[in-house]
Amino acid sequence: MCGIAGIFSSGREISGSDIRQMCDILKHRGPDDEGYLFYRPKPKSLSLLHGSDSALREGADITNIGPVKDALLLGHRRLSIIDLSVAGHQPMLYGGNELAIIFNGEIYNYVELKEELIRKGHKFRTHTDTEVVLASYAEWGDRCLEKLNGMWSFVILDTKRNILFGARDRLGVKPFYYFNDNGIFAFASEIKALISLPFVGRQINEENLYDYLMWGDPENVHSTFFKSIYKLPHSNFFTFDLSSGNFTIEKYYELKYNKSLGIFKKEEYEHHCGNVRKIFFKAIDIRLRADVPVGSCLSGGIDSASIVTVISEILKAKNLSQVGDMQKVFTASFEGMPIDETKYACAVAGKTNSMGGPGETGLYAG
Repeated sequence: MCGIAGIFSSGREISGSDIRQMCDILKHRGPDDEGYLFYRPKPKSLSLLHGSDSALREGADITNIGPVKDALLLGHRRLSIIDLSVAGHQPMLYGGNELAIIFNGEIYNYVELKEELIRKGHKFRTHTDTEVVLASYAEWGDRCLEKLNGMWSFVILDTKRNILFGARDRLGVKPFYYFNDNGIFAFASEIKALISLPFVGRQINEENLYDYLMWGDPENVHSTFFKSIYKLPHSNFFTFDLSSGNFTIEKYYELKYNKSLGIFKKEEYEHHCGNVRKIFFKAIDIRLRADVPVGSCLSGGIDSASIVTVISEILKAKNLSQVGDMQKVFTASFEGMPIDETKYACAVAGKTNSMGGPGETGLYAG
């Protein structure tokens, strides 16, 4: 989990203190590092900047910027998962500084993508999945989204096209909120970072509030509880033209399903079961890639129990230092309440020989 934020102004003044304030609010999402970028389309200029928590002290302090107009400010708070070195510092540049990215998420198939991109002539200076996203965009443009397996919310500055290109993963695991009004385009991983800006209103979206209070409906796929703040729908990408201010959203993925009814055949059933098992094992295996310790959330239900069981089987076949000899599992306990599923989680932990504490088999409960 990282935090991303950005402000582009085509009319009113913005400053480095604005983006710094947004990133300070997002610090809990990325306590390991912070970084900033300042870009002017005309005349074209780009510089990297730092804050007090920056692991890499590039350029000036972000608070020294501004007030400025017709400029872009990007900010990032990093939680280090892959390539823990300062090489993973963001915003990250690529292609002779033509591209820059701020990225929240993880690309699970980055190893395979990197190998494919190397064969196509791309060179890498880090071991991060972030750089793989940049190279994928450089190679395939918006079609790169079809290649990515993971969860993400990112924004790429393309200085050659003078645009911002941003996208959210297929299921909307990673958040992306934005404001676009009165010559200001601003975005962030959380709403509270946006409403910290003096030019972003806090007016309540009464329709959404009514639907929530009356029917229990949460925010819909695009609007939020604030009138002027929207979220990028899952499976969508946007393009923001820094010259014209034109903002477009497009859907890049839609789940397909078969509406027809078939006749049960045992052979087909067994074939499909085998395929699902194979795909499920592969999906779990690839999600264990990390340069930090990996644990599992175990509620006691069939979903998390299946994941923990598969990880246990994978550990029998190969050593994963990030998981350890015994995987660590965590559950939320509600002692004495009818909804408590601790006993089921304990049963799974015991069956898979999972670790709940130093030298223990059980759960980290809370």
